[in-house]
Amino acid sequence: MHADPLALEDALLDLGVRCLPTISKVLILVFDATDDPLHGRQEGRFFDGYYGNCCYLPLYYFCGSVPLWAQLRSSDKDACTGTMEALKKIIVAIRRWMPKVKIEVRGIRGSPGKRSWRGARKSGMSFIFGAWYATAAWNISPPGRLKARLRFA
Repeated sequence: MHADPLALEDALLDLGVRCLPTISKVLILVFDATDDPLHGRQEGRFFDGYYGNCCYLPLYYFCGSVPLWAQLRSSDKDACTGTMEALKKIIVAIRRWMPKVKIEVRGIRGSPGKRSWRGARKSGMSFIFGAWYATAAWNISPPGRLKARLRFA
């Protein structure tokens, strides 16, 4: 028996999208890269100065409590690596089920830079770009929230 990473990726995305409420007018996608500490000498280990340990740096996309994406990555790359590619696949999957829903994307760690959003525009996605919200500011008060909003046509 062999694991097929692409089939697992497609299955998680398909099942996740099917769990989303189809009556929604707005979906809020949140993505984050976080550490998964390693113990020992696992393949792909790398010291991450942000977390202060050897770890993997998985990328997650959630819509509420529904996982749409989980990608295990080594921490020797930037936290934003792969976020736009994943988002494009997620948008396609959501549009198949809910073609008119408004999608708002929020990023914590792993936010791609402006170049990535320019690339998204060239790919036919439209968006409204704002500053990324920080977890601390998000928890303090609504006026203090820094939001990233993307609206996809």
